[in-house]
Amino acid sequence: MISAVTEWIRAVLLVSFLSVLVRLLLPDNGLRPFVRLVTGLVVLSVLVQPILVLVGAVPGWDGRPLEGLANVSVPSTAASLAAGEAVRDRGRQAAVEQVRMHVRSQIEALVSLVAEVDGVRVEELVLSEDGVDGLALALDGRRDPGEERVRELLFKYFGIDPDVVTLRWTEEGA
Repeated sequence: MISAVTEWIRAVLLVSFLSVLVRLLLPDNGLRPFVRLVTGLVVLSVLVQPILVLVGAVPGWDGRPLEGLANVSVPSTAASLAAGEAVRDRGRQAAVEQVRMHVRSQIEALVSLVAEVDGVRVEELVLSEDGVDGLALALDGRRDPGEERVRELLFKYFGIDPDVVTLRWTEEGA
């Protein structure tokens, strides 16, 4: 009985100390009354808990609410890491596809501004962490001097090495 009273006093002191600490750490603003209310309710619950157990108002409860959590199964660290890596990979793939779509549309829009190009379509776009590793374009228009201007434009605005660009011309100059 004395150990139970000692434990109860220890719990009351600990909760009171934490309550004061929380009140001190919060700035003096509009949340202060709500924090006082919540901390007061927590202190009251700690004070009333042993009385409710003694009276039997809470049947089947021995005053140790966290003890039942010891039997809860938790996934292993390896399983959690594997799940996290799978989510990361899916996110990375989605981001790469989004980037590929935007780069493709930007290339098509910019190359279509070249005077000798009547139409443009990106057939292949190979992306890596370093940038664009391969690009194949289908172009309508005049090959000369259009080809040189397209390669220069791609290098100037996107930093795409002219050696990785493949241009396939149709119609005039094909």
